[in-house]
Amino acid sequence: MSRQLTKNQIAQIIHDFRDSESEDIGDMPQKNILEEVGNISDRESIHSEHNSASEIEESYDSSATESAEDITSNSFYGKNRFKWSKTPPYPSRIRQHNIIEERTGLKGPSLYKNEMSPVETWELLLTHDIIQLII
Repeated sequence: MSRQLTKNQIAQIIHDFRDSESEDIGDMPQKNILEEVGNISDRESIHSEHNSASEIEESYDSSATESAEDITSNSFYGKNRFKWSKTPPYPSRIRQHNIIEERTGLKGPSLYKNEMSPVETWELLLTHDIIQLII
């Protein structure tokens, strides 16, 4: 029976591997890691008294059908059998109230003044009140 290692166990294996790597050169560190993993899983293995062959078969069958449904289905189902799509809907059109029409180019007073000096341009951006606050 296989089981996943905890973060502490993995950290201990890596620590032991680094220690053994400094001592040994070659294939021995890899062999030590495999022995460590085997020792940890042997020491801390959990035996379940409730798993029988029929229960394992049933769990395998149910997991196989669930994974087959997940692969073929493009949607999730809620508790009340409400269908949720896994992918967003295709954006076919933009609604009228979401369309913003704005013309590019000059706007406001600059639209009516064709030739402006640099001072007039700054006066459009910064009013006299703002200039007085800055000064």
